[in-house]
Amino acid sequence: MFFLANISQELTIDTEVRIKGNGKLEYWNLENGKVESVPQRKSRGYIITKLQFAPTASHLLILNEEAGTIHIPEKIKSTAWQVPISFYKVKRNDPNALTLD
Repeated sequence: MFFLANISQELTIDTEVRIKGNGKLEYWNLENGKVESVPQRKSRGYIITKLQFAPTASHLLILNEEAGTIHIPEKIKSTAWQVPISFYKVKRNDPNALTLD
């Protein structure tokens, strides 16, 4: 069992995690209880995966040695979205952007 955490309150960290051993790494989602596979590969006695830690985020990884060593390739993620400008409504309530009371 490996509990990894980002203790920074400001920085997002992208890192490669290397765990010595054999088997399959599983990601246990502590928010919803799901057990998920993570992209991983084996090299020189280590299981290697990449993780992203948002500020103060954590991950729980379990090394399932009974599952045997597997290779799960990394998925390429692409996220892009646009919100039409008509989605936002701007209304001027005061002549100054900052009202001091």
